[in-house]
Amino acid sequence: MDKTGTLGIYGGTFSPPHNGHYNALSAFIAECPLDRLYVIPANVPPHKRISPSDEPENRLAMTRLMLEDHPEWQNKLFVSDWEITQKEKSYTVYTLRHFKQYAERIIFLMGTDMLLSLHEWYKPEEICSLADIAFMPREESDPEISSRIFDQINRLKTDYGAKIIQLKSTVLPLDSTTLRRTIFEGKRPEGICDKVYDYIKEHNLYSN
Repeated sequence: MDKTGTLGIYGGTFSPPHNGHYNALSAFIAECPLDRLYVIPANVPPHKRISPSDEPENRLAMTRLMLEDHPEWQNKLFVSDWEITQKEKSYTVYTLRHFKQYAERIIFLMGTDMLLSLHEWYKPEEICSLADIAFMPREESDPEISSRIFDQINRLKTDYGAKIIQLKSTVLPLDSTTLRRTIFEGKRPEGICDKVYDYIKEHNLYSN
């Protein structure tokens, strides 16, 4: 991989990938000066419980299907299997260490919940030294949440020297757990593209 200027990284379980993920990527590309963007499905996320039957290779394939029909993103957006090939828990700091050698600057995209818990992650100080942090706020303007975000941003800046970017776009209210439950009940959920849904049905995913 050639070295680039500013590299965006967006990780997650993507179980399944849905329109909320797509919306986040669109905003990330539109609002940040990215030369290249990597979407990285996790192998075993340390902060989430996933079913043993939820194979990482399926999540990787579905993520690629969700993003393959966007020629405007060619040569800029890539789906990476790096975390999956590591065959271990997907600690963010390991991913950032790896990709930092290929970029002058990294911007790491996360949601509000992830931002609020970042100080509890493995080596948060190194994460903040390796990458700028971009986050997407929720659509609702809850004063309590807004206050917590404000306090957390100040904490991360003071404790770790973090550089924080708040995107103007807001998160689509889609929940992967609800989508999986809908599929388990034999229904077609809204918020999943046709190719991903066809893959889920073909491979009988989320049915038990």
